[in-house]
Amino acid sequence: MRNRRWALLAVLLVIMVAMSGCFGGRRATGGVRGVVYAPAEDSNLYKAGGKLLVKDLVFSPSDGYERLPGAVVRVEGTRISGTTDYRGHFQLTGIRVGTQTLTVSHELYKPVSIRVTILQDTIVSIPGNTLRLHGRGFYLLIGVGDFDYTAWKSYGFGETDLEKMEAPKNDVSFLRNVLEYDNALVKGDIITLIDGQATYKEVRASLESLVSAMEQDDYLVIYFSGHGASRAADFDYDAIALADRPVTDTELREWVREDLFAENCLDINDVTLILDTCYSGSFADGVETWYDDVFSQKAFRKPGYTVLASSRNDQESSYYNTHPQLSVFTDYLIYALETGRGDLDGDGLFTAQELYTYVGSETWQATNGKQNVYLWPSGSRNVIATYPSDY
Repeated sequence: MRNRRWALLAVLLVIMVAMSGCFGGRRATGGVRGVVYAPAEDSNLYKAGGKLLVKDLVFSPSDGYERLPGAVVRVEGTRISGTTDYRGHFQLTGIRVGTQTLTVSHELYKPVSIRVTILQDTIVSIPGNTLRLHGRGFYLLIGVGDFDYTAWKSYGFGETDLEKMEAPKNDVSFLRNVLEYDNALVKGDIITLIDGQATYKEVRASLESLVSAMEQDDYLVIYFSGHGASRAADFDYDAIALADRPVTDTELREWVREDLFAENCLDINDVTLILDTCYSGSFADGVETWYDDVFSQKAFRKPGYTVLASSRNDQESSYYNTHPQLSVFTDYLIYALETGRGDLDGDGLFTAQELYTYVGSETWQATNGKQNVYLWPSGSRNVIATYPSDY
């Protein structure tokens, strides 16, 4: 009887272990990020033996403090540690959920310890602001520099009205390489449509395909390189030029509608439209447009949606007359993602605001102030790309 009981207990134990693989078997972990400051060596604080400070990324230190590279940040009782970079930034992940002690040390200063509360699947920003880890990026990349002029005739365009360009297809190819191969970025799915592939019907179908594969924490980025039109530049409507016809801001808004996400049981509020076209700021300039007797607000001028445009609504966008031909704005966008320089605060996320700040400055300088990148809304935290949490 006793042997039978032990055998039964053994079987139950095996079942419990097996079940743990499905129910909570993965250890709950999170992370922490911050910046280490130290008294400047020529300050009175340093002479008086001032302590190290551990603060969040937006902390503004008083006079006498400066960011400290090379400091070691360690989670007590674990093997988890890291070293601050040249900006004094650090980020640690894989830390068990709960209250933990961080110890910060440097050869020139006395160590300091602070207590932090680690939350599951969250990067905790000292002294307590949190940044939710985002999911995967889903990308629709469209580049159109060659056209079906037969289809465009019905819209009153001839072969001389739409300049053939090499830059759009190169923009898409290079951008895809960065997202998929050249950097350790999190991605869900990427669909590229170039020239004749980018028809009205195919773009709509691709959007629906991407959304159907998304999960709740994922984000959607739609990128377009090619010709654009704006009423501010004396066109009849604000639009981008697909292979077979123009698509207005009104139509695009209908394509990326809330019920498209609702149909897939999603509550997505992180959708970004990146446009590298002439007059691209017209898609979020706040001016309504008339088209086919439909009165409409701008396509993405609503909460949770962001437009990052290569130029204002009355400005042209430039490309390099070199080989391979690339658009100026996209060239800097690719560089920002490839090198990580677009992640200005070092938190592992490339937000629309960060890319606007970096790419906007570079584009303005490269075009001698003739091309001004535009962002709506200002300060957007929409995610364009992200590193994995354990990167």
